[in-house]
Amino acid sequence: AAREGGSPLAIKVTADPEGLEQVLLNLLDNAIKYTPEGGCIQVGAQRDNGLVRLSVRDTGMGIPEKSLPHVFDRFWKADGSAKRKYQGVGIGLALVKELVEIQGGSVAVQSELGKGTVFTVCLPYMEGQPAPKPVIREPAVSPEGAGGSVSSEEWLANLYRRAELFP
Repeated sequence: AAREGGSPLAIKVTADPEGLEQVLLNLLDNAIKYTPEGGCIQVGAQRDNGLVRLSVRDTGMGIPEKSLPHVFDRFWKADGSAKRKYQGVGIGLALVKELVEIQGGSVAVQSELGKGTVFTVCLPYMEGQPAPKPVIREPAVSPEGAGGSVSSEEWLANLYRRAELFP
């Protein structure tokens, strides 16, 4: 974020640093994948009352309006064709949503086909407090073959492995 006149504006947010990094990396990765050469990607941050709003805006291919309600679903793809340019398992945006919600925030998307997309992450702004430990939710049902309850890291690693088996 920048102040009037272009000088940097420091915004502090109480968040899990690794989770926040993962959120931003996933959003930037998508923006880079779907923005053509010569396009523009902007990352912004602003304080809005008790929230910090982080945004990743691109001038990429955009997402059809009918698909917007599904972008945070696991295994959803912007380009569902077999000839799509970028491969992946389709859990990046689902992971973004989960990581943001674990930290007490929300994520939203706005897009116009052929003009670009904006993802906005809102996180609580808490000045002068130590960072709380993030609450890790265990899956309601253990992954198949896990043999009982597993940690979130194991569950996510297993999810990635299973997703790779079903491209």
